[in-house]
Amino acid sequence: MTCHGEFRVSATDNDPLALRDRIQRHQPRIWEVGLNLSRHCPHASTPYLSATILAVHSEAACRCVEVAAIERLIELFGNASIGLGVQGNPHVDFAVYPMQAKILQTKRIAVADTMTREDIQLLYEYDRWANNRVLQAASALSAEAFTRDLGGSFCSVRDTLVHIIGGEWIWLAYWRTPPHSLAELTNLRTRRDELFNPHAFPNVAEVRRKWSEVEKEQTDFVDQVTDELLEKMLPFRTTQVRLAHLMQHLANHSTYHRGQVALMMRQLASEPAATDFHVFLAEAWQEGAH
Repeated sequence: MTCHGEFRVSATDNDPLALRDRIQRHQPRIWEVGLNLSRHCPHASTPYLSATILAVHSEAACRCVEVAAIERLIELFGNASIGLGVQGNPHVDFAVYPMQAKILQTKRIAVADTMTREDIQLLYEYDRWANNRVLQAASALSAEAFTRDLGGSFCSVRDTLVHIIGGEWIWLAYWRTPPHSLAELTNLRTRRDELFNPHAFPNVAEVRRKWSEVEKEQTDFVDQVTDELLEKMLPFRTTQVRLAHLMQHLANHSTYHRGQVALMMRQLASEPAATDFHVFLAEAWQEGAH
């Protein structure tokens, strides 16, 4: 089991490596994997450092995060050393993620603990359904509204839709032929950027045409996936991740950005498409009833 503890340390305690050493010295069973630093907070009167600690207890020590360990961490970072939060209160947040630790284990996870072939196929039917609904809704926009810069992470409805489809394309390519070097990964990203340059898609029709190509290839892949293949470990950054989990990631990624499109549609005084999973399921029930 894993637990995340975020500590906002005041500017007087501004050495993140010393912070890490302090934790490890007092609580040797804690494995520190990274520090996320912020030099200022708009709500704080003084700068602070934010350190996010991932704590993993060894299997030999215990199979769950002990309350005593959390209490010990709070003890180490009492009010005197914890930075001030929004209202001047000490900021300490903990959340426990038991399944995350299970994913991190090197031992093989039973098929029953990951999504099955049928689960993935249902998920990707939903993903395709939702993408098509969003594209249909976007077709009501004028060319100017479709490409208008609204100041989002991807500036327009057009750019966000192209990002979604480009994501679907690059992950499919990744699953088919995983890159085993930085050069291969760089080439794959370069190819994506060439194929999915937003300026090559002046209207919704062009985006839909490209999505139809990606959709067909993705459907072929998903239809042929097996439970054994879903358990396959693929290289990802500095570790390896199951294909099933990477496929879950992509579906989540597309859902996230479809939410951005919905907001943009409202900013443009246009009705966004309802793409909730329960809407997809309800449609299936209604069709089955006829």
